[in-house]
Amino acid sequence: MADLTKKERDAIAMRMAEVFASDKKVPMPRGAPKLASAQVAKAAANPKQFFCQNWPLIKTGLEILKGFAPLPVRPIIGLVIRAGDAASSVVCAPA
Repeated sequence: MADLTKKERDAIAMRMAEVFASDKKVPMPRGAPKLASAQVAKAAANPKQFFCQNWPLIKTGLEILKGFAPLPVRPIIGLVIRAGDAASSVVCAPA
């Protein structure tokens, strides 16, 4: 998991709350990378590497989302996190 400070986690949570509360399109932050088709093709060519590189960030996002999700959805998000952790420990384990 990413080592974020409480201030960084709070800032992310506040931004996510703003996005979820708004029905307007939210622009990408300046300097954010654009996902080019070459990157998509590369990820599709090696899904294991893509998963292993991105699972920690995805897990962090799911944990933040779990805090905002309605009660019936929270256990499902928790299940996805546990499944991702299990997959990560098997798929991403050093050979």
